[in-house]
Amino acid sequence: PHVAAAAVAAAAIGGAAATAAVAAASLSLLLSEAAVRMHSATSGWLLQLLCARHALETLAPAAHTWRLLRVELLRLVSCLHAHFALAVDAEWRAFEVVSASLADVDAFRAAHATFASRVAERCLLGRRFAPVVRALQLVLGLALRLRTQLQPAEIALPVPPAGAKCRWRDELREGVRFVLRALVTSSPLASAPK
Repeated sequence: PHVAAAAVAAAAIGGAAATAAVAAASLSLLLSEAAVRMHSATSGWLLQLLCARHALETLAPAAHTWRLLRVELLRLVSCLHAHFALAVDAEWRAFEVVSASLADVDAFRAAHATFASRVAERCLLGRRFAPVVRALQLVLGLALRLRTQLQPAEIALPVPPAGAKCRWRDELREGVRFVLRALVTSSPLASAPK
């Protein structure tokens, strides 16, 4: 009886693996590798924003100046996440409209590749925005450092000195200024004649 049960389980596992392989093959007919990479990058970026936002939202109260820095960071991270999430939603709605009228798999694949590319571009994941994303990732790192410094999980880290507050606020301001300058200079409107 145990051998028979093992054989049935092995057949079920083999069948599940075969089903997964067929599903993956079917999916590759609909989605290009480039589109899957863009979705992965977009998801990773949004997840970084959510992690930073969660770290700031769940941070225990601290001294007044630390709370101000936390609120400034939380507002920035929340605005960024909302902006990118709304961009993804807008592109998805446009894709749903387009995909409803598609006649074949090749048209769907091309429309989806365009959708994935537009989502990545609106989430600043294009090459031209790499410095901006790097600066934003540093700001997100600052949020996680703040969380680690003010509310260490299991290891007792020393409380940061008072001067660290000013340095971190300066880092945040400089990062935001850099991002804004980079966005302005890389904007299509910046190169348009006035």
